[in-house]
Order: sequence, then C-alpha cells, then structure tokens
Amino acid sequence: AAADPVATVTLLEGPAGLVRGVTRYALAEGVRMQSGDIIEVGDKGLAEIEFPDGVALALGAGTRMLAVSIPRGKSAAGDYYVMRGALKVAGVSKSARLRFLTPIFTLQPAEGVSVMIVRGEEGSVYIESGGARLAVAPETLSLKSGDFFTRKAGQKGAVAPRPSPAFIAAMPKAFLDPLPSR
Repeated sequence: AAADPVATVTLLEGPAGLVRGVTRYALAEGVRMQSGDIIEVGDKGLAEIEFPDGVALALGAGTRMLAVSIPRGKSAAGDYYVMRGALKVAGVSKSARLRFLTPIFTLQPAEGVSVMIVRGEEGSVYIESGGARLAVAPETLSLKSGDFFTRKAGQKGAVAPRPSPAFIAAMPKAFLDPLPSR
C-alpha cells in the first residue's frame, strides 16, 4: 500500500537546518516533514515546502519554524509555530486547515496567498489574495485581499489598505513572485 502523502521540502537555496528529535541535520530537497520538526533557514537562504493539495509554504532567510503537527493525507492541515522570520503561504483553498502561531498573533489563512514577517516583538501580515483570520488577544480579525496588519510590542495592532514601505523592504525578493511548484 502506498504511504499517505506528506509535506515535502521541494526547494532549497543556501544553508538551512532541520532539527528532528535531538539531532540537527542539514536540510535537503526531498525531505519529508514530520510533526515536531524545526526548520532553521540560514541568513542567506530560502526553503519551500509543498503539500499534496498544492499549498506551498516558503520560508525566507533567518526563519525558524516548528511544525507542531502535520497530519498525513491529502490536505495542507496543521499547526506551525513561527518563532521569527518571513513566511509566504500560497495556494490555500477553503479545505486547508492551516494555523501559524507567532509570539504576536495567530494567522489562519482561509484561501489565497498570505505573507508574514515576525521579528522580535513585532509582526506584520499582508493578504496578497483571498482572506484569512487573525487572532490577536483578545480579538479576532477577518482580513481580505489587500489588507495589511502590523503590531509592535506593547501597542495595539492596526489594519491598513496596503503594506508599509518597511514591510516591502524587509520582505524577501523571492516573495514578490508567485511560488514555484515542483
């Protein structure tokens, strides 16, 4: 019997590491992700993970992410904790049940393409297309295509109709284009 499809690293540029259990490995294309894996992308790297249902997840330079849970099967479901860095998720459909937790907010893309950057105690999200739910204690916001949310430590978050120049400057150049599918 064939194994259930899983999330797979399909693109890797520059140095990146994978922590699985108590062992650190050099990340490589073709690695199948497991619950509990930590991906650490180097300061000049980029990694992309693809799911069986067509969802693609790109991690920019300096990103550190824990795959809390990755269920096996045909949908891109799961919980991911992004400690820091830049992340772009594309190809999300209404059936995908993704949740990205950060120290600042929780993002649940409902469909389309979303980009987020988390640094220190500041976080921002741009909904390139589609929509998403964003939980920032004690409220939950519904974001739509073109919305930009940013929050700094100790301040209330704000939604704007377009991303800030600082966000665009901090975004990896690869995130300006659609994510390639392999």
